[in-house]
Amino acid sequence: ISQDTVLDMAGQKIETNGFTIKVIDGASLTITGNGTIENNVVVQAGETNLRDLIDVEVGGSLVIENGTFNTKGAQILNIEGTA
Repeated sequence: ISQDTVLDMAGQKIETNGFTIKVIDGASLTITGNGTIENNVVVQAGETNLRDLIDVEVGGSLVIENGTFNTKGAQILNIEGTA
């Protein structure tokens, strides 16, 4: 996410397939709409990609109004900015 974005899930589902939703410096992401975001890819032993669901870089911002978040990766959120 490289600009201010509102993700209105409207009850829908996003499967990230092991990819991370990244919010970069200067951008904000608001998640609403009571949908589901999930990753079903398991981190393998020795793998360096931890498959975080959402990563907020320094200077980025995340607002979660509602929803369901599931992952088989290392963690759902990696926050270095604000949340």
